[in-house]
Amino acid sequence: MAVSSEKKDVLSIYFGVRLASERLFSLVWTMICTYDPQFQNQNIEGNSEEIIRYLNNSHGLRENVKNMLRYALIPDENLDWITDSKRQLTWIFNYIKSIPGAQKSPIRVPIHLSKRNQVIAYLDYWSGTSLPDVLARLGFNHTMQSNWEIQTKPDRHFDWLKKDGSPEKINFLWDWLPANSGIFTGRNIFIGHEARFKNHEDVLIFSDQARLSNADIILLNQRARRTWLQRQQRAKAVDKGQCNFVLTKSTIAKLEKLAQKHRSNRTEIIELLINEEFRSEHHIHQVKLRPLSPETQKIN
Repeated sequence: MAVSSEKKDVLSIYFGVRLASERLFSLVWTMICTYDPQFQNQNIEGNSEEIIRYLNNSHGLRENVKNMLRYALIPDENLDWITDSKRQLTWIFNYIKSIPGAQKSPIRVPIHLSKRNQVIAYLDYWSGTSLPDVLARLGFNHTMQSNWEIQTKPDRHFDWLKKDGSPEKINFLWDWLPANSGIFTGRNIFIGHEARFKNHEDVLIFSDQARLSNADIILLNQRARRTWLQRQQRAKAVDKGQCNFVLTKSTIAKLEKLAQKHRSNRTEIIELLINEEFRSEHHIHQVKLRPLSPETQKIN
């Protein structure tokens, strides 16, 4: 839920700043939650009066917030790359937590904030208390953005999972990975990951957390996709049998042209013609069938 401009202005007036935005509300709420964990699960979204009432009874925290707003925040435009993505939220939190000393003082982000606001509030609070000045915070943000772009570059190799929007591919990959991933990664990439993939984004999150290399991602998708296609082909062939017969060379040439014209294969063209003739009996009874000539050849 978005914070109304009226509520945001109340908070900006209280602190004497021009930052009338969700960013202000999210940061202050996060600082309160970190100071007093009971607020983390409470939904006070948009309730500036509740925040002001709390700060009026906590002089030290109020001064910390003022200092944060006065010296710590980088411009909004430098945060445009942050989205409302679950995957990006997970990646950024893990990225910051992996920095030595980053978890000395846990930051508690309100769960009722949007994913984007959670990320920005976390980043604002962490960088404001861990990095010396705005220049250092800008540099950190730029480096993290560059690393995110590198992280997402191989995503295209997973696109085959979402082409038809079917959950079957996602379920297949979950079942296929445990027995096959170790072949090319040389390690158990499922350690600490117990929840089944629900969607394409879950697969990408798993890839991030497993720290797969670009080569791993390419090979994983090549093998998984090949296995998936083979299973699909076998499933489609359940009610089919092989039929070998011979046709004249000229007929084969015509068959090839028909297949190219209709962007199909020879088997599909033959099956279509047979089914249509069986239904209509329009042509065969008008033609006197002759024995095959010597120029015929076998077609499979």
